Parts: sequence; C-alpha cells; structure tokens
Amino acid sequence: MQLYALKAEYDNVLAICNAHAAENEGEIPESLDAALEAICGTLQDKAVNCALLVKNCLGEAAAIKCEEDKLRARRKVAENTADRVKTYLAAWIPAGTKISEARCTIGWRKSSAVIIDNDMLVPDALCEIERSVSKTAVKEAIQSGNVVAGAHIEDRLNISIK
Repeated sequence: MQLYALKAEYDNVLAICNAHAAENEGEIPESLDAALEAICGTLQDKAVNCALLVKNCLGEAAAIKCEEDKLRARRKVAENTADRVKTYLAAWIPAGTKISEARCTIGWRKSSAVIIDNDMLVPDALCEIERSVSKTAVKEAIQSGNVVAGAHIEDRLNISIK
C-alpha cells in the first residue's frame, strides 16, 4: 500500500475512533484500537523506509559531488597544462609558420580582442548591469521592523531526516 493511502486510511480510522470515543465517554473498542495500531505500525515502517531512501539518495549525491569536484580539478589541471604548452609553442614557433602532418596541424590565425583601459570612462549604454537582491539584507531589514516593498518573510516547516 502506498504511503498516501496509509495516511488516508489512518485518518479514516482515527476519525472513526474519535467519533466512537465522543459517543461512548472516551471508550474505543478494541477492534478499532487494533486497526489503528496496525495502520500506525505500517505507516511508521513506510515513513522510516522513505526517510532511509532520502538518506541514501543524499549520500549518493554527496559521493557524486565529491567525484565531480575531483574531475573538475583534473580537468582544470589538463586545461592549464594545455595552455602552458600552447604558450611554449607560441614562444618558439615563428609567427606565420605552418607545421602540418597527419596527426596535427600547427598554424597561426589572426584575431582581435577588446581591451578596457578604464571602465569608468565607457558609456553606461555599453555596460551591463546585473541587479541582485540580497535576501539576507532583506530579512534583517524586515526583522528589525522596516517594511520592505515587494518582500515578506514566510515561516515554513521543513522535514528533517537525520
């Protein structure tokens, strides 16, 4: 049975128990008590299994992130080595020289680059401006009693699995 179905069944049996208890001065028949216990056990087992699955997934994600970091570092080393070797070749091969064979071709090509000498002198129309809201600053402002238009603090309940 799915967890949501167990929850619905649990709520249904609990409602029946509460209705019966209200009618009979708090007394719950053993049959409803047993049904409630069976559902609670199943619901708890399923919830624990789901929590364990979450922990396993988070552990796997952490392991993958660690491998990503290692691969990123290896990639960076390979890129830096390639750049150093290209710089070395550029220093020793005269400009305009072309070396070609079956495995590779070494040559020169013309390119252009824009160099900004003083970015304060460049007109605003040619600049990109990125706007970013500091959520930390907004939260501190609201908590200190200020009204921040377009923002509010929302209290939430987050599930915690340890």
